Amino acid sequence: MVTRPTVRRSTRYAVWFLALTLALLTAGGFAAGCRKAPPPLPQTPEELVTSIFGVPKEGSEEPGVYATELTPTGEFVVNCRYAMVARGMPGCQERLIQLFSDVFRFENVTSVYVEMIFPFRDKAGKITLEKGLTVRLTRATAATVDWASLKPGDLPTTCNEWWQDPRAGQ
Repeated sequence: MVTRPTVRRSTRYAVWFLALTLALLTAGGFAAGCRKAPPPLPQTPEELVTSIFGVPKEGSEEPGVYATELTPTGEFVVNCRYAMVARGMPGCQERLIQLFSDVFRFENVTSVYVEMIFPFRDKAGKITLEKGLTVRLTRATAATVDWASLKPGDLPTTCNEWWQDPRAGQ
């Protein structure tokens, strides 16, 4: 007759628990090593605005930032084309909120001026690219805004200057 060593049930559960914990910790460690690192934080105002609106291909009329300048007075000037997509003007305003909420972390930026070109369709159906929006925001005004709770529709009254072609809201 063969006798089997007896192991208490509680000891078996403890061994299983430890083995399972070790397996989960090891798998979690491997998974953490496989995750992508977050993209680096933009280091300049130009990198910030192009990360939000994109950069068009050279010589194209695609949407994106095609010119930026930081003037000697600290005004950051942005010229970009914007495609009116499904989100329309609210989508554009959401991107502007992203820009305005972060651009003033650069100490040399005292104000931001954005000029956007939109594709407009005339009565004959021809699409032309025309100025559709200009916006100016100063550092002093930006400092008074709770950017996390600002709704896109409130952006026009928040900025120092806001001009919008009536066709851009359609």
